[in-house]
Amino acid sequence: MVNLRIFDLKKYKKFVQQEEGGIAIIAGFTLFALTVLFGLAIDTARVAYVETKLSHAVSAAAIAAAKYETALANENAQKVFDANFPQGLIGSASVTPQITISENGDRVLVSANTTLPTTFGKLVGVNTLPVRAIAEAVREYGELEIALVFDVSGLTAFREIIPNMKVAAHSFLDVIFASDKITGSSVSVTPYGGMVNIGNTHTDFVHNVVTADSLFTVNSFPPGEPWKGCVGRRIDPLEETEDAPSVEKWPVYFSRSTIFPAIDGGAWPTDHNGSWDNDWSIDGSGNVVQETIIKDGPGATGRVTIGPNRSCPPALLPLTQDPTVIRDYIDNSIESVFGGGTFSNLGMGWGWRTLSPNFNGLWNAVAIKPYTTPSNLKILIIMLNDGNRWLDGPFQPTGDPTAYGRLEDNKLGTTQINFTKYEIEQRTAVLCDRIKAQGIFVYTVSLMVDDLATRQLYGACASEPTAYYNINGADELEDAYKDIAEDILLRVRRTL
Repeated sequence: MVNLRIFDLKKYKKFVQQEEGGIAIIAGFTLFALTVLFGLAIDTARVAYVETKLSHAVSAAAIAAAKYETALANENAQKVFDANFPQGLIGSASVTPQITISENGDRVLVSANTTLPTTFGKLVGVNTLPVRAIAEAVREYGELEIALVFDVSGLTAFREIIPNMKVAAHSFLDVIFASDKITGSSVSVTPYGGMVNIGNTHTDFVHNVVTADSLFTVNSFPPGEPWKGCVGRRIDPLEETEDAPSVEKWPVYFSRSTIFPAIDGGAWPTDHNGSWDNDWSIDGSGNVVQETIIKDGPGATGRVTIGPNRSCPPALLPLTQDPTVIRDYIDNSIESVFGGGTFSNLGMGWGWRTLSPNFNGLWNAVAIKPYTTPSNLKILIIMLNDGNRWLDGPFQPTGDPTAYGRLEDNKLGTTQINFTKYEIEQRTAVLCDRIKAQGIFVYTVSLMVDDLATRQLYGACASEPTAYYNINGADELEDAYKDIAEDILLRVRRTL
């Protein structure tokens, strides 16, 4: 017998309705969870974006605070933060950075906190999300190579300039060498007048044979007065360069006697009608005898050094890291030199060569670093008193002997004494541009300079307007050099 089961349609419909209800509930929960997860992903991305912007802002603010003057650290940090993080970014709450500076000013901590409203997080009771960022900047100091260039021409003997110059130099060194943050400081000192003295040990810098431009060698000097170390100028345009002696050597400075007939075998002078400006002879022992005495300075208490080394200033001091050596040199070597004139281009050129890597190993001193050395700052500071001039004393011929020979030799580009200032300053301007082009930072100091063109030259020569100091009295030198030293310490900072 066949047993047939009757299908109950009503019961099937009821079962299906019950199953559909359960699936709908599960689907609803699943959809809600997916929506929340999707929303949280969006909120997380928004937080990451704000956090990135906030981190960049606090980092930039910390660097700005550490890089520049400590007194302006908070102001600089706030300005930079505001420039990098707009208030209310995609709805974030207003934020003010917290800036903390260490007691010695070398460490800066900047932090910032804000909140960001959620979009989908509200579905699970999360209305805002915190955003935080913190950054720290530490000041480190690099190395310094500094060339001090001083005018020691005869006019510095007046108004107590030399004593004040020495005080200013010592105060400058006090600031530079007192800093325990600088990893190394080297200083050179170059006195100049109508020429520069490179030191009599540097015979490899000068011609050792007679040439058309160099009529004398170190062997031309009498036994009783050997070559002191002063040099002439190189043939244009090499004098206004940092080219090493291997490119072109310098002529030996030798000031011929103005006694007629010339005792050195030359034809000049061809006449002599009384006392001239370099009358000297040689005695039987080979010593120089000054035949005409020329007095100069306050109360005529100074004397021009008549002889083959006439008006040769003290030898320059190459770079050294020993402050005792520098101080001894300033105390015992810096002095006014009478006669010749004031040629700032010569002082600036030799100051540059004490910093130039082209002369590394030639000065028998500390190593000179390449211009591209990271964290190394090269500084040149030149001081000019009164103004540039080719001095013309009361004796014949016109124009004292200088690194450019005699005025009549036309080595400066003129034979007219009134035009020499222009030629000197044109060469100084060329040097300024070339020195700054190598990344050397230049400070200029003009002391009691009345001539507007000279002040404008020195103002333009300085690397920045604030790096030019025009002062009216010798007693202002100390404050100027202390200010320069403190400014250098700010510039040598390297923020990591």
